[in-house]
Amino acid sequence: MVLAGLNPTASAAEKIPPWQMAVPDGRDAPLHDPMLLYNAGGLDGKVAVIGLPSMRTYRHIDVGVDLHEPVFSGTNAGNKNLTPDGKYLYVNDKGANTIGVINLQTGFMERLISLPFPFGVHHISLDDTGKFLYATGELTGKMAKIEISSGKTQVIDWGPAPSAPDYLDVDKKGRYVFSGNYYHSTVGVFSTNPFKYIKEIPVGKNPHGTDVIPESTLVLVSDKLSATMTVIDVEKLAVKKVLPTCAGPLHSVMDVYDKDGGTYEPGKDSAEGLTSKYAYESCFVSDSNVKIDLKKLEVVDEIPTHYRTGHIAISSDNSYVLALNKFSTGLFSPTGVIFPVNFELWDAREDSPTYGKTLKI
Repeated sequence: MVLAGLNPTASAAEKIPPWQMAVPDGRDAPLHDPMLLYNAGGLDGKVAVIGLPSMRTYRHIDVGVDLHEPVFSGTNAGNKNLTPDGKYLYVNDKGANTIGVINLQTGFMERLISLPFPFGVHHISLDDTGKFLYATGELTGKMAKIEISSGKTQVIDWGPAPSAPDYLDVDKKGRYVFSGNYYHSTVGVFSTNPFKYIKEIPVGKNPHGTDVIPESTLVLVSDKLSATMTVIDVEKLAVKKVLPTCAGPLHSVMDVYDKDGGTYEPGKDSAEGLTSKYAYESCFVSDSNVKIDLKKLEVVDEIPTHYRTGHIAISSDNSYVLALNKFSTGLFSPTGVIFPVNFELWDAREDSPTYGKTLKI
């Protein structure tokens, strides 16, 4: 799930009107959304395009069988939204063992990259040049480096078996790939050129999300069964700190600021000297998102969500956090024995009167 800003030249007030509060013309939400969310729909085989902050679904793009974790083309500078060039969206298909390439100008998939079989792809991540994708083979214990232009793929083993790499990220300088392995309860470190295994770093029980911050100095690892976050120092390739966060931590996103401390606007601002203040981690069991101060490396707030948050995203201007909730028991009119998943938008602006409150669900 990734977010793109559409109007980088507008002022903050123009970009995000205070639609969740009383306004003179009585608008509930803007008709023109300044941001778009691209969400992999899992077993529906489609990518959903959702406007923010209105939360309107604009369309679904057919791709394949079981989609997971899309990434924009461009470079990997910045936070989990990267620095998009507005051309393509890459999304891996766990069911078909492929990577779909969506043309963002036409809104249709125009190409499939087939991965070697067997591989069992779980997640992909873009490198600093925008020319390569790295992928985890959850079902085979393998890692892959894919040249986007040709589809040429290099696969290496990550033993010993059983081995299950799932989430990965590439540091912003293009030196290392970091991937969690929930069978080993470690994070593996791989060099990018040449593409090879370097070492394993022991972390908490069953690591899930593995995310590099914009400064590329730390890797945040969500230890799913330890209720902790392991923080890895990128330069030392060693654990810096283990902090208790929440029950069932799964994924993290971070805010991002330009070198002057202002909102980072890809395509307008330099990607040099980017910084971050807070990370937000989803907590499946405790039904919440926790806010982590990246300087102090401690939890400073916890926001309730409804319910069982899995993936998480942050708006391109750092104003909103979006929780993808797997349960919605009691929230909607029943249509059967299963309640739908839901997207929950909450206000992350510390100076807002609705800070920490759910704005739409």
